[in-house]
Amino acid sequence: MTAQIRQLNLSLEDKKALKARYEETNNRRWQERIQYVLLKGQALTLEAISEVVPYNINTISDWIRRYAEQGLEGICVWEYQGSHAHLTQAQQQSLKVQVTETSSPNLNLIERVWGFMKDHLLRTYYPTFSDFKHAISHFFKSLDQYADVLQTLMTENFQILNSV
Repeated sequence: MTAQIRQLNLSLEDKKALKARYEETNNRRWQERIQYVLLKGQALTLEAISEVVPYNINTISDWIRRYAEQGLEGICVWEYQGSHAHLTQAQQQSLKVQVTETSSPNLNLIERVWGFMKDHLLRTYYPTFSDFKHAISHFFKSLDQYADVLQTLMTENFQILNSV
C-alpha cells in the first residue's frame, strides 16, 4: 500500500483548473476523481470522502496521490490495456454465466437506486463536502419527484435466457 497524502493544498488556480475540467468533460470517472481531489483540498479525511462515494479509501488515496504527483493529467487518463486471456472460450462462457447469475448489479434493486442517485447528483459540482452531503440527503427526502423514473427502474421484469 502506498503512503496516503495527509494534506493537499490547492491554489486558486488549481481549483479553477479542476472545476473547469469537471465542467467540460463528460467522463464520469474523471469527474469523480476531480471531486475526490477537491474534497481532499478542503482538508477532508479519506474516511469522510469514502462515506459519500462508492470507492474504498485505497482507491481514493491512489487518485489523490496521482494528482499530487502528476497534476490534472494524472487523473484524467485511461491507462488500462488489459491482458491476453488465460481461459479458453468455454471457460470464459461458463464464468460469465456463473458471475451473472450470482452478482449482477442490474439484478440488485438497491444498486439501481444508487446508480440513479449517482447519475443525478454527479451532474453538478458541489463546492463543499457539506453541500454534497446536503444534496444526497435532499435527493432521498424528495424521492417522490422521481416516482415515474424509479417505477420503471425498479421492476423485476427480467427476460430469462436459455443457456447456449
